[in-house]
This record gives sequence, structure tokens and C-alpha cells, in this order.
Amino acid sequence: MVIGAGCFVFMFAQQIVCWIFLVGALLFAAMQVNQAYEGHNPTIKRLKKIMTFADIFFVLAGLLMVDSATTSPTPSLTST
Repeated sequence: MVIGAGCFVFMFAQQIVCWIFLVGALLFAAMQVNQAYEGHNPTIKRLKKIMTFADIFFVLAGLLMVDSATTSPTPSLTST
């Protein structure tokens, strides 16, 4: 996931690494969702909710990366 994000930022094979990031984000989110906390500590429960919220945004970022890498740029309105 980190390699995909770094390569995307530095514009190295964006059409490939965006998919690597998305797959990594999905696997990371699945791993964290499958981890159960069975204790009663409210701090850990709140942390678990924050991590789930962050997982949603990791996947959303991956989808937006795929969208921006696969769509063609729009023509400039200032060209004549």
C-alpha cells in the first residue's frame, strides 16, 4: 500500500500502482475489520472505531487514485 501511494505521488507508472494501492488498502481494511476486541476498555473500543473509519477513507483514496489515473485529462478551456 505504501509503495503504491509513493509511486503514485511521484508519477511512476500511475496506471499500475493505483491498483496496487487499492488492493493493499482493501487487504489492510479486511485485516483490521477481522480483528476483534473482546475487552471492556472504552479507549480501545474508540480506537477500533477510528481505525474502521480510517479504513473506509483508505479504500476511498484508492478508488479516487484509480479514477484519476484512468481518466484522460480534459482539454484546456484557454487553448485556441
